[in-house]
Amino acid sequence: MNVNRINEEYRINQQRTAVRILLGQKTDRSQRDMFIKSQSGMNDAGLYSPFTVKKSTYISDTLLLLINRDMSKVKKHGDVYEYEGYRFTADQIPEIDVNTLSEVKACNNTIDFGQNHYFKYVSSDGREHILFTNDKCVGTPYSEYIRGAEHDATAQNYSKFWRYMMSRDPVYYGLTWSSDEVREFMDEAGMEQGFFTVKMGEREATQYYSASETGGVIHSKERYDSKYESITSTGYQLMNYEPGSVFKLNGKEYVLSENHTLDIPYGEDLWCLEYPSNYVYGVKID
Repeated sequence: MNVNRINEEYRINQQRTAVRILLGQKTDRSQRDMFIKSQSGMNDAGLYSPFTVKKSTYISDTLLLLINRDMSKVKKHGDVYEYEGYRFTADQIPEIDVNTLSEVKACNNTIDFGQNHYFKYVSSDGREHILFTNDKCVGTPYSEYIRGAEHDATAQNYSKFWRYMMSRDPVYYGLTWSSDEVREFMDEAGMEQGFFTVKMGEREATQYYSASETGGVIHSKERYDSKYESITSTGYQLMNYEPGSVFKLNGKEYVLSENHTLDIPYGEDLWCLEYPSNYVYGVKID
């Protein structure tokens, strides 16, 4: 029999056994301790049988990832925590080294927080904060809470903001953040004004970042498209203005057509449109 094939079959069987044990499934060695070397090589850790809590080492990076991925599966029994049959104590939760983490920045006006991914947020005061993205959203790692880390209000506020940017229509952002705070978050991420996309786990959303000082900072793509149609197609928004009226946007003049529409390119910041000075709220004053 081919030796290489035997070795490969043995490796595959070992991997399958490890996965079954990790998920709490019965195997012929399910009552024994299983030792797993962490991916980093820094923290050797153990996954133990459901009936044993060994306190001499940290849990594995794999189990740590699963805990942060789905905290609903973590149960507490007194001072002992349990995940899918594997038990551990708070002092077995390793501290995540923020120095090993990278920041998430926008690329082509898209910020991708990844999936099952640790990263850091550097706030305006220079402090570094640990965050994690599971299958759906971003937040503070649950493992940090378990091990008793100090509550990080700054990280919570940052993650809450980006979760809100996943909303279908983030029109009520002003109830929580000021325009200056929103612009600070956007600038820190490297976002430019215009359409931007946020990806988080298996989800994504596209919004519009406006430079307007009075018309709002963030608008949904749906809201932008509706406004664009009313200005460039139906003319509904400009019905009270006389054809020939001159509007300005980014230093360029646009003349109102007989159909009360403007020929503005898609993607331009409609909330920065300058209306004719002889009109006030659509009413001619001269």
